[in-house]
Order: sequence, then structure tokens, then C-alpha cells
Amino acid sequence: MFRMLIPLALGLSSTAVAGDPLVFDDEYGDDSVFDLDLPGVSDRLTHPDALPRENERYRPAIVNGQLVPEGQYQEVVHLASSSTSGGGSCTGSLIHPEWVLTAAHCFSDDTTGVQVTFGTTAAASRKVDAAEWILHSGWRSSNVNSNFNNDIALIRLAEPVTDVFPMAVNDQPVTDDWLDTPITFIGFGITRTGAGDSGTKRAAAVELVDYSRDRVIAFNGNQSTCQGDSGGPGVVFSGEGYVQISVTSYGVTPCGAGNTGHMRVDFFLNWIRARDVAVTTRPGAPPGFVCSRELEPDNPDTVALGVVPFDLRCELNYHAIEEITNVSWQWGDGQTSEGERVVHTYDASGNFNVRMCAEGSRDDGSWRHCVSRNGYVRACDVPEPQFSIEQVDGLQWQLVNTTDVSTFGCISSIQWDIFDSNGDLVQSIESWEPLVDFPSAGNYEIVLNVGGVAGTGAADLNVNIRRGGAGGCSAVAAPVGLSFLTFALGLIGLRRRR
Repeated sequence: MFRMLIPLALGLSSTAVAGDPLVFDDEYGDDSVFDLDLPGVSDRLTHPDALPRENERYRPAIVNGQLVPEGQYQEVVHLASSSTSGGGSCTGSLIHPEWVLTAAHCFSDDTTGVQVTFGTTAAASRKVDAAEWILHSGWRSSNVNSNFNNDIALIRLAEPVTDVFPMAVNDQPVTDDWLDTPITFIGFGITRTGAGDSGTKRAAAVELVDYSRDRVIAFNGNQSTCQGDSGGPGVVFSGEGYVQISVTSYGVTPCGAGNTGHMRVDFFLNWIRARDVAVTTRPGAPPGFVCSRELEPDNPDTVALGVVPFDLRCELNYHAIEEITNVSWQWGDGQTSEGERVVHTYDASGNFNVRMCAEGSRDDGSWRHCVSRNGYVRACDVPEPQFSIEQVDGLQWQLVNTTDVSTFGCISSIQWDIFDSNGDLVQSIESWEPLVDFPSAGNYEIVLNVGGVAGTGAADLNVNIRRGGAGGCSAVAAPVGLSFLTFALGLIGLRRRR
């Protein structure tokens, strides 16, 4: 099946790539644009007439990605361009307090302005205008229809952003050792071809399947970049943080149906530095936190597990602790704390989000950085089983399990035991809601045991099983000592068997 390569931007004209305001390179003495095989020589945008003009339109989020919680990937920004022909949207990454890295095809020859939004959605209130945009001189609008060579650009902000940690950029060559490495792509694009849900920051991990001297290729058949993700970063985790290795450029239509292409940051690093952009190549290590009771301490997606009541001990993790002026914590249960090292007690079961915000001061100004971990704390209590029993037909009855399972991951086993009037075990079933055929009419005791991290809870119910039409009878059981009946069935005394 034929699949066409498309740029992954939304609503822009794939024409020449001049912008307004224009930037001239006086050092070269003329307005020519050099088409070089290697980046990093003469690449500030020059006179628009030096580039071919075309009028083809193109409409290039993350497919099957996860929503990025508030406070994470703060350096990934939404770009909204305006032009006489309408404008469009892309994604970029803050790599310096004054500079954003993105894709060249995010600009058209009639672009008149670019607005950069910091936040998890394009509608976030924090917006900074672009003072200028600089495209690689080797970029041609015709590259959209062919090879996407040199699809990279820089935006200089009208004012520096000093309270968001810039993205670290990769300076290590991509080799065969990188193959099959998951790359996390972040962007504000749509979630499938033709969708209208752009403008929300999402992330997805996609394996690196191939590379060339100037780009990496990614594909996994499930997750993908899509229109609106153009210019967004692809990052890999290294050491204490993550580092940007690519800039999203193109893919196939429909999104997710094939490989996506991304410009290699290490290949264009000389070009970036030649623009006097001082970037860091140290893996991004903004403030984070570590806590006790983590199941997999080296896994960034780990959870902290405990049996209530329990203490969770957490501390700030940052390489320049001398910068810190304040650290605040939100524990997800309505409680807050302050301090670099804190202890919080969870008294009730549940899955809780933890948010830490660190504030600091350094030579270039003050900063604030927040980290949110959704569902990070798993607070478990002894399960309180509840169930009901409903007649289906004759001696066939449905056991309906209504045990609260809202605290994810705390329950590990389910077992039903059915005893006859003599106390002999008739059936033992490991199933959430079994359909039971009783051997004969009479009195039975049903015991539900629910086991988990904090122990085993039991509920039991004595019922008189009688023949009859479906829907004739029902009864409800609660944890032992709390059992109750909604329809009289000849209850006997409750007995906990396990």
C-alpha cells in the first residue's frame, strides 16, 4: 500500500521558509542561502527571494500516548504561528532560557509571528512571543515533498524564561547500540489522522529502528507521532535525567502506519552552537525526589507501597542543593508539607498522586520546578469483601462480587468457599463472580475470602437455596461482623471459615 510522507505540523503552508522579522548574516556579505551537506556554517535565514516559493498546503498528537502531567516536560512548548495565509501549530523544546529548538517546516514564507506557550495545553496562560526565527540554510520548502533534509530551526524568545529548566541536548553519535532503544516523543499534536484533538501535551515511547547521518527512524506499530508534533523532542533517559536526541520531522499517513523520521540533534549541534546558543549536553537533571517504600527504586514509573497506617519518607534530589530556597509537597490526600526532607503518614487506603515543587535562585535569576507522579503511592488496607447472591434459574445462582477495588494493586487473590448444612466443603472457586449450580435445595454458607498486601478479609452469608423461577430471591453479604440481608432467605448464624 502506498503511504505518503507528510510533515508533522498542523495548518501551515509548505512554501518557502522565510519569516518576519528576517535575520541577515552580514558575515557572508550577500543574501545567498548555502545548501551545504553539513550543518553549522552559514544558516541564518536570509532574504526570502533567495528561496523558491510554492503554494502547496499540508496538514501534518501523539498516537496512543499518555497525557503529560502538570510539572513534567515543562521545557516542551506549544508553537502557534500566524501568517497572512492562516498560520498553524507545532511543538518545540526550550534548550536555553532564550532559545527554542523546532522544525524548519513549521514556518512558511509569510509567517508574521510565533507565540510560544508553556504548559500542558495550548490554552495555557503563559505565553512568550518570538523575537526571531532562524531556519537551517539547507532547508527548502520542496524538501517537504522529498527528503526533509535540514528540517531544523531555532526561535529566539522576546524575553528569557529562567524558571523552566532547559532541555539537555545529545552530543553522542548514534550507533548500532542505539537500535531498539525506546525514544520518548513529546508533542501537542493529534491522536490519530483526521482527529481534532491537538493542543494537549502527550508522550509516547517508540523504538529506534534505523538511523542515518542526520536522522533517526522510529516505529513500533502502536504509538507514533502525528500532525502537530513537528518540532517536538525525542528524548532518552540517561543517568539522572533525559537528553534530547531528535527533532520530530515527518511520518506517514495515516499516523502510526509506518516509520517516522526525526532530525538528529548531535548532527546539528555545531549549527546550533554557531548561532551562539549555549546548550548543555549533561543529561537533564532538574529537581526530583526519592521516597522510601518504592518497589523498583531504579524505575521512573515505580510506586511506593505500604500498609496503612504507614510513613512515607521523601527527600529532594538535586545536584546543586545550594540553590534551593523552598520545597513544598502535596500528598494527594489533602495534606501538604515543606522541607527538603519530609515524612508523611498515610492513614487511609487509596492511590495517591504526589507533587513536589522546588524553588531556587542562581546567577541568571530565580526558578521553580515541579514534579508530579500520578498514582505514585499505593496505600493498602485489609480488604473488606462484599458480595450479593442472585437467583438465575432454579438451583443456579450468581455470586456478585461488590468488593471495593478502587485502590489499584492491593488485592491479589479471590476465593469462594461453599459449605453445606453439615459444614462440609461443597465447592471452592477462584473467580471474581462465579455462576454456581448448587447440588440440591437447602441451607448453605458462602464465604468470600479476598487477600492482598495487607492481609485477608472475609465475608460470609448463610442462605436457604430453594428451587423457583429466576429473579425470585437475592441476598447481600458484607465483611464478617457487618453482613446484612436485603431479602429474607432463612439466615443462620454467620461463621468465618478462613
